[in-house]
Amino acid sequence: MSRDHPWSVFGGVTRPRFVFYVDPANPREAKGWIQPFFFGITDKYGITNLQPATPYPSPDPLAPLPAVCDPTKQSNPYCFGTLMFVIRRFEIE
Repeated sequence: MSRDHPWSVFGGVTRPRFVFYVDPANPREAKGWIQPFFFGITDKYGITNLQPATPYPSPDPLAPLPAVCDPTKQSNPYCFGTLMFVIRRFEIE
C-alpha cells in the first residue's frame, strides 16, 4: 500500500437515493431509479475530515440528501447522475 497510489487512499463514502414503485396501470411492471451521491470526507492522504469538536465526518453522510441531483455541479456530496430501470414480470408458457 502506497500513499502516492490513487487506489490506495480511502476517498469517502457513497450513499444512494433509491426509488421503486409499481405502476398501477400495469402491475406486471415495476419502475424506479437510483441516484448515487459521493461524500468526499477525506483529504488527499485518506485522513477523515471531522466536524469541529466531534468524532463525526464532515460532510455528514447521514444528513438528508440534496433535493436535486445535478452531475454538472461539482459539490460535496456529488451526484453521479440518475440511473433508471424497469423490471418486468414474464410468465413461462
